[in-house]
Amino acid sequence: MVEILLELFPTHSVCLWALEFDETIEGIFQAFQRLDGDAALVDADIVFHKEQLVTAVNVALQRHLAGRRRTRNLHTEILLALAAKLGVKESLEMICFAEGKQRCLVVAVNPGPSFETTVKLFAREVDARWVDFKGKEEDLFDYLTQKAKRDRVRELYGGRLDIGWICTKIAVVEYARQLR
Repeated sequence: MVEILLELFPTHSVCLWALEFDETIEGIFQAFQRLDGDAALVDADIVFHKEQLVTAVNVALQRHLAGRRRTRNLHTEILLALAAKLGVKESLEMICFAEGKQRCLVVAVNPGPSFETTVKLFAREVDARWVDFKGKEEDLFDYLTQKAKRDRVRELYGGRLDIGWICTKIAVVEYARQLR
């Protein structure tokens, strides 16, 4: 597990786990929910920079704490923010880990002490490989950067791989949501 303290919300942290799959697993979300998993299951192929992810988590947490959620929970809000799209359905389709994808990033805000056990049980149940970074944030983001599908990232954020642009787009889309 890698834990990142959120600068904008110092009493909150986001915890990250990377999982790899060799084959398509049906019912992946149901398996996670059966174990009482409360986290965002993100398609790791579109996460290529720490600031991209932290910006999305900050935006989602701010929306959640202000009572302006558009979905049922904070972790779905993270998916919406990360997608930087106005439409909920389109956002979830582009960003969620889904059957047929090979790498999953489990993103949880303020998980309880037993949550890592839940993630390990989930990995075992769905026959995923747990990628252990021994708490080293740099190693996790090096892994994500090297394996990111750049064409998918460009498609998601309008053709640019500049992290400043991506974080700005996430923030601007959130601003547009507030105006709706």
